[in-house]
Amino acid sequence: MRSRIVPFALAAVISVMVLPGCSKLRQFVGGVPTATPPAWQVGIVGASWGPAGLEGSYSGNGAQLAMEQINAHGGIPWQGQHYHLTPAYSGAQAPADRVRDLVFRNPPIVALLGPDESDAALAALPLAQGAHIPMLTLAGAPELTDPAKNQSPQMLFRTRSSQAASARAVAAYAAQHSNGPLVLAVIDNDYGHTGASIISSALSATHVTPAASVMLPPGLDDPSAPVEQAMAAHPGTILCWSTEAEAARFLSGLRVAGWQGQFILGQMDPDFMALAGSAAEGAVGAEAWYPQVASQTSRQFVAAYVQRFGMQPDEHAAAMYDAVQILAAALAAVGPNHDALVRYLADLNNFAGVAGTYGASASQALGTSGDLIASVHLVRVQSGQVSEINS
Repeated sequence: MRSRIVPFALAAVISVMVLPGCSKLRQFVGGVPTATPPAWQVGIVGASWGPAGLEGSYSGNGAQLAMEQINAHGGIPWQGQHYHLTPAYSGAQAPADRVRDLVFRNPPIVALLGPDESDAALAALPLAQGAHIPMLTLAGAPELTDPAKNQSPQMLFRTRSSQAASARAVAAYAAQHSNGPLVLAVIDNDYGHTGASIISSALSATHVTPAASVMLPPGLDDPSAPVEQAMAAHPGTILCWSTEAEAARFLSGLRVAGWQGQFILGQMDPDFMALAGSAAEGAVGAEAWYPQVASQTSRQFVAAYVQRFGMQPDEHAAAMYDAVQILAAALAAVGPNHDALVRYLADLNNFAGVAGTYGASASQALGTSGDLIASVHLVRVQSGQVSEINS
C-alpha cells in the first residue's frame, strides 16, 4: 500500500482566484509575466445536459475549484518542473461521443473524470479501457466495480460511495431500528431492482423479512395504489429504494392516508426533500456527503466553494473535487504515465478527502474492484434540514 499524500491547497481557502473560463494562471513578478507553466490536460465528462455536460453543474464546479486551487499554489511538481492542470472538454452531445473524443485526443489526456451518470459511465468504460486511460467516476452503479462484470484490465476507480454501499447502510439501519412490520418499496426499473436485491440480501443476513414488497411505477403520478398496498401490511417502517420524484409522491400519499411510521429512503438528497416538503420530516436516508459534515477538511471546502460559486456544494461537487485532488497526488508521485497512475490508484491508502478517507480498502470491504470510498452518512430530516444519525 502507498502512504497518503496530502491533497493540494486544502489547508487554506483560495488565495488567488482564476476568472471563469480561464485555463491558465499567469504569475507576475515586478509587473512582468513569467512563462506559462506546462500543463497536463484532464478529460472531463459530466451528466448528459449542458455544454460538455458539466458547465454550471455541481461536479463541474468541484473539478474547477480543485484545479484552480492546485494551479494557484504552484501546480504539480514533477521531475524539476511544475505542471498546471487544465480541463479538456468535448463538444459532442452524447456522453459516449464525448468520451471517445477525449480518450483518443493528441496529446493525450492524463485521465478521464466522469461520466457522472451510471448508464453513461458503463458505456464509457470500454472506450477508456481500449485507450488505456485511467477513469475516475462518481457514477453509483454497482456493475461498474463488479469483478464479474468489469472488464480487465482495471482502469476505473470510483470516488463516491456506490449504490451498493448506500443500500447496505439503510438495510442495516432498518434491521436495527424497525418499529413493527417492515415494507420494502422499490421503483420498478433497473435501478430499483438492483437496489432491492442488495437490500434483500442484507436484510436476510440479519434474519429480517419484509412483510410486503411494493413496486413504484417510474413516473408515478397517482400514489394511491402503492399506498393502499403498503398500508395493508400495517407497516411500522417503510424502506424505500427509488428515485426522488416517485419516492416523494409515495411518501406524501402515505402521510395523506394517515400513516405516521418511519420512512427510510435509500439515498437522501435536497431534490427529494424539496419535492416531499413537510412529508419528509423525520425521514431517514443515506448520503455520500453533505455540507454540514463537521470535519475541518469539509468545512474548508464548503467555505471555498461558497466563496467561488455563491451556493452550497453537494455530494457530486465534493466527490469530483476529491477526484482531482487524488489525481494531483498521483501525478506528483508517479507522473503522467497511464500505467503508473493506474497502479498508484489501485494501491491508494488513507487519502484524506472532503468526503472521507479514500483507499483500496473500500473495495476489499465491498468485495469489488475499483471503489475508493465506501463510507456513507445516515441522516434524518429535521425542520427541513438533515442531521447525522450517530448510532
